[in-house]
Amino acid sequence: MATYQQLLGSLVDCEDPPVPQRTTSLAKPVGEVRSKHIATAGGIAALFAVIAGALFYWQHWIWGGIFALLTVLMLQSAFSSNLWVAACPYCSAVFEPLAGLSPDKEGKTVQCKSCFEYSVYSGGRVRPQDPNSISEVPTFVSPVFENGVWPKGCLACGAAPTRLDEVKARNVSIGMLAMGRLWVTSGKASGIPYCDAHRDAVELKIDQRKRVTLEWCSLRMMRRYLAVNKKLGRKPTGPKWI
Repeated sequence: MATYQQLLGSLVDCEDPPVPQRTTSLAKPVGEVRSKHIATAGGIAALFAVIAGALFYWQHWIWGGIFALLTVLMLQSAFSSNLWVAACPYCSAVFEPLAGLSPDKEGKTVQCKSCFEYSVYSGGRVRPQDPNSISEVPTFVSPVFENGVWPKGCLACGAAPTRLDEVKARNVSIGMLAMGRLWVTSGKASGIPYCDAHRDAVELKIDQRKRVTLEWCSLRMMRRYLAVNKKLGRKPTGPKWI
């Protein structure tokens, strides 16, 4: 187990990564983007249908009905004509149709699945979200990196850290519960830097796909975390993150 001094020494100085001035426009999904969306939405619908069937088998009628409704909604989404895409202002990867972009959703926030940066639709264009955005509860999502490191600064405000905290997470699989089994996944993250004024600005989460993520209050500090780990060549841990 790493000592306090080892954890403190592993923190890495990191400046705020640059924010591009580029903006992008909305377009209808075509070709490979459209085909991939149909396959993805169809696959999710099939998964929901299996879960619904299992819940109905075990006579969980309410939950079964919910997943049956989700199945129908995903099938409708797969072939909907009211879908829009745009390029990420940071890396130019295409936001998937399920991101929910459309001309009537002013202020819609969307995260790139390639570079993990956040953008917002405003004034008819998709532009980088204000990098100084802060939420009262952890909202901004990032992957957890293999052998990842923390930036040298309080993860709430960037001030010099005075202590190192730890967060834990656990998840109970709904799908396994539907079949009468208990499947619990747990994890923890250590050495999280904070100043005296802040705590609980980062949470560790594990979803039903056993995908491990971090949720942040400070977009600025999340971007520093991403930048320093990408620079060191770290890769997201566990199943494909996003």
